Amino acid sequence: MGQKDKQPLQIPTGIKLHKKSRYLEITYPDGDIFNLPCEYLRVFSPAAEERAGRRMGRVIRGKEDINISAINPVGSYALQIIFDDGHETGIYSWARLYDMAKNLKSDWEDRDLTAHEEDQDEQGERTISILYFATLAKRLGLESETISLPDEVVTINDLIPWLMTRRGEWKKALAGTLKITVNRRFVGMADMIRGGDEIALVLVAEENIR
Repeated sequence: MGQKDKQPLQIPTGIKLHKKSRYLEITYPDGDIFNLPCEYLRVFSPAAEERAGRRMGRVIRGKEDINISAINPVGSYALQIIFDDGHETGIYSWARLYDMAKNLKSDWEDRDLTAHEEDQDEQGERTISILYFATLAKRLGLESETISLPDEVVTINDLIPWLMTRRGEWKKALAGTLKITVNRRFVGMADMIRGGDEIALVLVAEENIR
């Protein structure tokens, strides 16, 4: 019996749905608290048809605004989570929920890499929309644009320096602290960019640059 088999079953002591923010808060006996986005729970549903799709490398998309409609206990060992897109066949055992809580970051990273590869294969190029607000829009004389990204621009961290290489005010305007959202969600600089994304940029603090 391996070490993994010896680990005790982790049963939540608290489960709370934050419907407005679209995440499920799970508390465990050791005090650990995990916030699992509804999108993550839906995309990684343990339902048989969803598992089969993931094994074939299929990435479920368009679930950014998904929410949970209902949570039903299944005996004393699992939850049935019903989503507002009608998906209701996923039964999340306590072991499955704990595994998802522990592997949220790595699951999303693997998914983003797969999605990026699909974008490259299916589209040949990635086209995104960028929205510029307030000071940025005024300085650049531009409120929005649709652009195709070069292969080397893979993450948000790649995008900003690339935009700064453009003409006129770009370098100065973007040299500061930016608030960035992708598809209306705040992201980190290491987040992947996918074809069809809508990226919004707001300048929070300026940086003097010559």
